[in-house]
Amino acid sequence: MSVEYSEALDPLLASDLEELLRLEYLSGFGQEETLYAPGEVVDRFYLVCQGRLALLNDAGATVARLGPGEAYGAAALAAESPARARVVAETDCSVVALTREQAAWLRETQPGLAARLLWRLIVAVTAKTAPAEATPLPATPSRPPGGQMAQLARLVHETQEALADLG
Repeated sequence: MSVEYSEALDPLLASDLEELLRLEYLSGFGQEETLYAPGEVVDRFYLVCQGRLALLNDAGATVARLGPGEAYGAAALAAESPARARVVAETDCSVVALTREQAAWLRETQPGLAARLLWRLIVAVTAKTAPAEATPLPATPSRPPGGQMAQLARLVHETQEALADLG
């Protein structure tokens, strides 16, 4: 299996994709192959590198499409949860697929790659959820965040520092 680099995957590097393939974190799915059925536990996140994933409702209608640089299952990094839609490969596709444990291992062993991957994931998630004219977050929160927001804030801060170190 091979994957072509796309600008939609920035800040990931072509060498990052090669390393993810070597680590067997890069997977391929054939057209119409199901990744998740409604109710199945989503235990990993998927970053689309090539092709498209489709999210289908109970009637089989497409409610969302994910292409290169977009992600599904990001919440699995915090806690596993049931899929709310059927997730299928709309076309032949390649994806980075990581469990929470694999992401933690990658962060410990290859922090630069992990930081670039996490940054791509953050960009993918915020692009789907941020309003068109979002107000930028302050550099320092006015009050300490709690729970999962604290974890996310810490991860974002660590990612920013790692990316700054990389130049």
